[in-house]
Amino acid sequence: MHPSRRWPRIDLALKVRLQFENVTGAADSQTVDISRQGLFVRLEKPRPIGTKVHIEIRLGTGERLEVDGVVVRVVPDPEDKDPDPAAQPGMGIFLTTAGEAWMRFVAAVETQHLENAG
Repeated sequence: MHPSRRWPRIDLALKVRLQFENVTGAADSQTVDISRQGLFVRLEKPRPIGTKVHIEIRLGTGERLEVDGVVVRVVPDPEDKDPDPAAQPGMGIFLTTAGEAWMRFVAAVETQHLENAG
């Protein structure tokens, strides 16, 4: 686990709808991984670091969770002079509001992940 990360990332593809601040319309995508603090979302044209985003997460059960966050990492990094051509374009989003339903969902996924790993 990355030393600055408090919670582990778990590889999980979830369907998401992204609504960016000051942008009309929404973008549909999917997560690459999630944690209690955030998620990484695939996006061909990632938004810049600092962009606020409202995320609707659609679970396989049909349940929808809504969270808010801010873009904290972009792939490829626009300042990288030699980006990895194989890197999946997307963005890391730190969650600023997650809510009880998100925390319950991630805790359940963490438990299942640990049971499958053991």
